[in-house]
Amino acid sequence: MLRHVNSFIFPDSIIKEMKSKIKETRKKKIELGFSLCTEKDSNVVVRGSECIGTECSIKVGKCKEEQKYIGNYHTHPRGPASLSTADMITGCSEDIECVGAASFNNMRCFTRKTGTYRCLSETMPFREDEEKVLERSLRISSAVKNPTQILRMGVPQFLRELKQHDKEIGEYYKNRLMLLNKNFDRTNIS
Repeated sequence: MLRHVNSFIFPDSIIKEMKSKIKETRKKKIELGFSLCTEKDSNVVVRGSECIGTECSIKVGKCKEEQKYIGNYHTHPRGPASLSTADMITGCSEDIECVGAASFNNMRCFTRKTGTYRCLSETMPFREDEEKVLERSLRISSAVKNPTQILRMGVPQFLRELKQHDKEIGEYYKNRLMLLNKNFDRTNIS
């Protein structure tokens, strides 16, 4: 059964490959994916080059010379099938960006509904916020796994940092959702 996302047509074979990348991500715990292409005179999506990333990032793939590059599909080992701020920045310059969530076993495609310039100018300032929140998340996670770090830091200091992180992460997710709603339409694939 074909799946339509805006003007693009996803055949069963592409959806099957997308699902297979989710299964592989669960095993390897890294982002995996491939570029999304169309033949020059068609809206039927075909698979481009494969992308292999890390646990939190992936490089953009390529299409054959006779194909048109329209975007990417990649997986997230943890979290929902949603765009991070970095994914949004990439998506601002593409026709479509699709994400599969290993944790939830679902896929979602995002198509830009604003112009490239507007999308980028609204999204770019939040990239630094995302990096700060992710760095603090790693520090807190590391401390929780190794309680001697908490004792070295001091329990009151750790609790202050945790409270600050709660505030920052809440603001980060609020802003990310606002940017997603403003700049992208979503279509569930599975």
